[in-house]
Amino acid sequence: LGATLEVSAVGADGKRSTTKDLAPDAVVLGLRSGDLGDKAVILGATVPPPPSSAANKATTTTAVYADKVSARHSNAHAIANCALSLTVDSTTGTVTKASCLFGGLDPETFACAKLEKALVGTTASPPTDATLQAACAAVRASSAKGADAYEADLCVAFVYKWLLVSSANAA
Repeated sequence: LGATLEVSAVGADGKRSTTKDLAPDAVVLGLRSGDLGDKAVILGATVPPPPSSAANKATTTTAVYADKVSARHSNAHAIANCALSLTVDSTTGTVTKASCLFGGLDPETFACAKLEKALVGTTASPPTDATLQAACAAVRASSAKGADAYEADLCVAFVYKWLLVSSANAA
């Protein structure tokens, strides 16, 4: 996708330095291996818009939604978070692509393939009750690796809000 991260870390010399334009995979590997140094912090992320052609741009709309819930508003780790993207065919109102990433339901951030599959081919504006129910059930079915009910409920709420916001924007 071309996303990059800006990371600040304390090096072997004890000084903090900032590195820009790192690939997310490199950051994850660096954090796990310790190569990024001690006390690494992600300062920012740059995500380019999805590629589009002139023909595609006229017939599709992409809605992106990100959210998190933490114990307090600032300087807190998220209990659960998400990054969700929905591409809708503007002429038919049909979802053609969904990308759904969650943190907090698993030990690691993961793409929720069950949710993506449940959404592609459905009507986005407005989503039907069946679509909302299937989407929420897909999130719950994907949260079996140790997430408690509260974390799963947070992610279900993210999806519900996302579908409603996306349908309002697509209309």
